[in-house]
Amino acid sequence: KREFRGFALTEVTDPLGARTLTYFHQSGGRDDSALGEYQDQSSVAKKGIPYRVDVIGSDTNYYRITLNKVEETQLHANGTYFPYISQTIVMNFEGLNSYRATAKQLTYDSTTGNLTKDTSLGEVTNVVFSAHSFTDVGSDSIYTHTTYASFANGNILNKPATLKITSDSAGNNRLRETQFSYDA
Repeated sequence: KREFRGFALTEVTDPLGARTLTYFHQSGGRDDSALGEYQDQSSVAKKGIPYRVDVIGSDTNYYRITLNKVEETQLHANGTYFPYISQTIVMNFEGLNSYRATAKQLTYDSTTGNLTKDTSLGEVTNVVFSAHSFTDVGSDSIYTHTTYASFANGNILNKPATLKITSDSAGNNRLRETQFSYDA
C-alpha cells in the first residue's frame, strides 16, 4: 500500500531572492537524521510535521535554522498516536558563519494534548543536529507551568486554570502567576 505523505522539502523564494526551506517528516522511507530528523524510520504519526526550517538570505548566507524534535506517543492499542514537538532549537546566524542559539523544551499531557510545561532554556551552544543535543549556557532558564480547568462537560479540556512562570523547574520560585475562572 502506497500513501502520499506530502513533500519532504518545500522551498519558498520571496521577491528579493531570500529562501525558506522547510523539511517535513515522511514517517519512514528516508533517513535525514543528519539534517535534524528525529527517529522517523518507525514513525506512524509524524508525517507532514516540519522538523527543520532554514531561512537563507538573497546573499545565500544562512540567517536562521529552526530545529524541531518531533516525538510521538501511542495513545491506544488500536494505533492512535499523538505526535508533538518536544524541543525547539533556534539558531540565528544573521548572515555570519557563527550563530547564537536558544532552546525550548515542551511537555504535554498525552491524554488531552495540552501543553503542561514550557521550558525556555535561553542561550545554548554546541548544537548537534542528529542528536538534538546542545550545551545550556548559564542560568537564564524560565519555566511556564500550566494546569487546566475541569468542567462538568467532559469534552472541554483546553481551558487553563493557572499559568505560573517560575525560575526553577519544580515551579516553586514564582515570577508571575495568573489564575483563570470560567462561567459555568
